[in-house]
Amino acid sequence: MITQNRTKIALTLAAVAMAIVGLTAASAQATTITGTAGGNDSWNTVGNWDAGVPSGAVDAIVSDGVSAQVNNAATPTYSGSLTLNSNSTLTMAGAAGSENAVEGASGITMNAGSEIQVNMNANVDFPAITLAGDATLSSLFGASDHQTDNYSAITGAHTLTMRHFNNHTVNLNAANSFSELIANAIDRWNLRAKAAGSLGTGDVTINPRADGRSAQLYIDAADAMADTATLTLNGKGYDNNNDDRITMNADDTIAALYIDDVQQPLGDYTNSESGLSGSGTLTVKGVDPNAPEVDAGVDWITWSGNPVDPNGAITEKGTTPWTNLTYLWTAVAPAGVTVQFDPVTADVKAPTVTITKDPGDATTVMLILAVSGEGKPDPVTDIMTIDVYDDACLAMIGAGQEVTFDPGDVTEDCITNIEDFAVLATAWLDDYSLTAPAPVAK
Repeated sequence: MITQNRTKIALTLAAVAMAIVGLTAASAQATTITGTAGGNDSWNTVGNWDAGVPSGAVDAIVSDGVSAQVNNAATPTYSGSLTLNSNSTLTMAGAAGSENAVEGASGITMNAGSEIQVNMNANVDFPAITLAGDATLSSLFGASDHQTDNYSAITGAHTLTMRHFNNHTVNLNAANSFSELIANAIDRWNLRAKAAGSLGTGDVTINPRADGRSAQLYIDAADAMADTATLTLNGKGYDNNNDDRITMNADDTIAALYIDDVQQPLGDYTNSESGLSGSGTLTVKGVDPNAPEVDAGVDWITWSGNPVDPNGAITEKGTTPWTNLTYLWTAVAPAGVTVQFDPVTADVKAPTVTITKDPGDATTVMLILAVSGEGKPDPVTDIMTIDVYDDACLAMIGAGQEVTFDPGDVTEDCITNIEDFAVLATAWLDDYSLTAPAPVAK
């Protein structure tokens, strides 16, 4: 009777657990490429990955120093994240389809020294990129000419280097927080700043190849560059015969302008100036020595609904510091994300910020602190970012902290509960013991 009752209990628990399994989301999986077999299509070589070629809801990781190459029209898509570890490279080449190594991914993290290369006859729409170190985005000699790369937000206070090929076009479609942009040239190409803040928070430098051809910079949206930025235009732009280096389709203000490493006077620059075309005005205003130094605070990782204190800091400068300072915090957030400041006015150096998001992949919110002074026409600004996860466990993993899961936490969500039992119950009473003698290998 005892045996029968135990069997009934086990079967009942298993049945309940099986019902729960149907309601329980599968835990995130990851696969890491460590090998380079397969030549120019190592990405699609199963043996190079520890858990198979990325497909479906998995995260893909390119191991430190590994060069992963994609050249396959049948490259599968996946919806997890992509991480390039330090000094790794991802090269997408050949026919359309190779771009599936990045398109469809929830986001890309690029660690120090990593690079993404494009060399195929197709446009690429990149997901959001987080810089965890200085990194490079490039196109190569071959099939990448006349193609377009579309970028959403690129965050992280690091140097971004772009290096592109003949008539390749890069569209920066969102505000970005990289701290410096360097645009080098394999051949002439087009760099289009299509949103306020899209050229990052720091200096922008255009460098040529040996014959003077370089990137042609297009300012397609007002305030694409930071007011405190230095713009350096080396080289001759797209056409080295007419010296047209920058096209101003909107107005912008910067602190300093250098042409061929020679500093230019302060003032307004229009299409009446050599090297500039378009209907917009580039204003070079210099730096107010009395303007305060503004620090919006360090970048944060948090989870939905958990408050964050940005901890902004203002440092007085000069012999006649600005007076009667006012503070304005604003947020740039994707759809499905709500940002709440406390106090609501956000007219403080360090408000409390609570961000809530729809369930799903992690998202990045950019916070901008603008400090104004009495009688000063332009504020001084700084940017910080907050990566927001669904829960505290995912945030801990996203922060790169080493996590040792409890043996009972089968789903690895930092808590042992009925969801773990649901997974365990699918194999309840399975017997893996021998059913017959087994020979011993000699």
